[in-house]
Order: sequence, then structure tokens, then C-alpha cells
Amino acid sequence: MKDKKTLKREILDQFREIDAERGDKLDPEWVQNVYFKQLRRPEQRLYLKAVDELVVMGIIEKVRGTGLNLRLTLKGEMLIASGASRGPRQNSSSDAPLFGFTGTDG
Repeated sequence: MKDKKTLKREILDQFREIDAERGDKLDPEWVQNVYFKQLRRPEQRLYLKAVDELVVMGIIEKVRGTGLNLRLTLKGEMLIASGASRGPRQNSSSDAPLFGFTGTDG
């Protein structure tokens, strides 16, 4: 089962895949009908919590409308550009990411 930290990374990785910049949105049809549906029910609840936490952190915004509409913020753009959401880096400490996920969210 995926944990909340993994779900956060997958959300940000999807923004990275589409070369998203500030203001870009994920396709709500894909989020709702492909990604979300492939999650098991407990993972779906964690996904919604993960989205809420990313919103509170200022990384993404919820967009009004039906379904799961998510938009990248400037802070989110900086995060995915830094590669910080992908996990630990092998580079020197001077290349440390601006943001990162820590702990064991679950």
C-alpha cells in the first residue's frame, strides 16, 4: 500500500512529466478517472489528505469545479524544478534542495 509521502511524490511527478509551470493544471479527467481509480480505498483517503497537505504547504492549489482539479503554484514549480520531491539526492550539500518531504507520513 502506498503511503502519503509516496502519493505526494506521485502528484508532483505528474506535474513534472507535463513540464508544468506555475498556473498549469493536471488533467482532471486523468486524475479522477485513471490515477485516483487505480488506488485502493485506503490509498484514496490518503491521496485526499496528501492533496490537502500540499495545498497547506502552498505547493498546489485546488481549482473550483467538479472532480480533482489541481494547479501548480510558484512554490510547487520551484520544488519540482529542484528535483526535491524525488527523494534523497547524491549531490554535495551545497546542492541541497529548497524543499523536501521528511518523516514518515502515513
